[in-house]
Amino acid sequence: NDLVRHYRQQACEPGALTGMLNYYRAAIRCGGAARQRTIGYPAIDLPTLVIWGLRDQALAKQNLDGLDGFVTDLTVVTLEQAGHFVHHDEPRRVTAEILGWLQRHQLQTS
Repeated sequence: NDLVRHYRQQACEPGALTGMLNYYRAAIRCGGAARQRTIGYPAIDLPTLVIWGLRDQALAKQNLDGLDGFVTDLTVVTLEQAGHFVHHDEPRRVTAEILGWLQRHQLQTS
């Protein structure tokens, strides 16, 4: 697969893989994720669009369950044929969803 080859090549650049993994290291090693669970999650009070690929092998669809309890103005779009990188799997659909959401939001806030 050309996409996998591309990401593998990018990860092999000096320092790239370290940068890619530091986010996860900080959450685990520094206790960021556990600390946040302890203090709770503040509600996000901004219009938010989530575009989720249902074939994502890294993140389960169940991560969407209850998300509306944390985001006051949430729009979720699920893409049946997309995986983790929805913008690569369905670029036209993702672009259309983002543009449509932005246009609807602009009309609501004008």
